[in-house]
Amino acid sequence: LNEYEQITTEKISPVAFKILKPHLENLELKLKPGLITLTWTSMNIDSFQQTVQQGITKLSELITKVNDIVENRIEAALKVISRTSMVNLPEGGRFGLDDFVIMQESAAKQATKELISKNNEIETAVNDLVGLLEQYPVSSEIGPVSNIELSKLRSHYMTLTYRSLLSATRNSLNALKKRVCTRVGSGFLFAQVPFFEVSVQLSVPSVRLSPSLHEI
Repeated sequence: LNEYEQITTEKISPVAFKILKPHLENLELKLKPGLITLTWTSMNIDSFQQTVQQGITKLSELITKVNDIVENRIEAALKVISRTSMVNLPEGGRFGLDDFVIMQESAAKQATKELISKNNEIETAVNDLVGLLEQYPVSSEIGPVSNIELSKLRSHYMTLTYRSLLSATRNSLNALKKRVCTRVGSGFLFAQVPFFEVSVQLSVPSVRLSPSLHEI
């Protein structure tokens, strides 16, 4: 019982608890004779202990594999997505507008490749997680994990993937805004490196900026 309590309280993450419910109930079914019918003088106590121990070992192995997929594959890929930069903003450089556009298109293409790769990794990991749960044997009295719970699991990680992508987009736009926009409160001791190269054309009585602020 102590081993069972340790497994269920320390090793199972909140996300995995619902999808592991049939497997926990399967072990509880094996524990049931010891709680109701068996005593320390029962003839088959050794067989019961062996069955329970095997059940605990198999459940512990399953939980370890589930945690490994969730932590080292799914959550790790989500972190990479959320930290992916979609812009290229070298410090101290100045660029013409056309060069800047080309640079950002290249950065966006590279980021897209990485994001697609990580999204595929997450999808594969979730499918492996579902397959692992489905192939683990449970009693016919309990039945396997329901399709509803498996659908909820997939939906959960689809939502987290979207949120990670949204975070990456927001961080990239904030970085671009911080680098391009003029900071308030600049003094003569503060030298901010310009980001865009522009030319000023004097045509009396007006001054023309090329490229224009609208184009930038």
